[in-house]
Amino acid sequence: MSLRSEPRPVHEKRNPIKAEKFKRSFYGKLKAFPLRKSLPVKVWLADESRYGLLPNLRRVWTLKGHRSHKLWQSKYTWSYCYGALDIVDGEAVFIQTPSVNLDWTQAFLEQIKAEFPEQEHVVVWDGAGFHPSEDSHPKIPEGVHTIMLPAYSPELNPIEKLWDLIQDHTANKLWPSIETLDQVVAAHLEDWWADKRRVIKLVGNGWARASANVS
Repeated sequence: MSLRSEPRPVHEKRNPIKAEKFKRSFYGKLKAFPLRKSLPVKVWLADESRYGLLPNLRRVWTLKGHRSHKLWQSKYTWSYCYGALDIVDGEAVFIQTPSVNLDWTQAFLEQIKAEFPEQEHVVVWDGAGFHPSEDSHPKIPEGVHTIMLPAYSPELNPIEKLWDLIQDHTANKLWPSIETLDQVVAAHLEDWWADKRRVIKLVGNGWARASANVS
């Protein structure tokens, strides 16, 4: 599967000055954590995606003069996926959940720790209400540290592009059950955790990876 050459989404309320300041200060934020020097550190860019039985319609090619049609169903059943991309080594961690809340966020962070128990972890994500911002929060496991992205800045997080690529495979279709759709999404997610080079290509060699490498 090739990566489409499309721009990442930019929110209309985005503050470009704050976005640039965050990129310039990212190295300093990483260095400021009281990390144990005896353990390697993984830096993750994390986010969540919602998908469900209500059709996700996207543009399609058709013959000139013909209007394409897609079937529709009004089923408001949803699943969610937490995901994190290791911006240095290209690892990926995902957990599919029936909802998003602080308990599921804790389960996701515990999953990261369970898969990589010999490292400390820095998780970079947005300011959603179920994303604790303080390391002392009871839902943040020991050895996990968090950094908040500036508000309305999805373009700073390459995992947003991953969700878009997954939806390429699920859009314009009717799914008989949420369990079936969960299986389809999981199969496409496996392409990412099984191929570190694909993750690194998605993340790129920009400010985030450069800062993590030198820190």
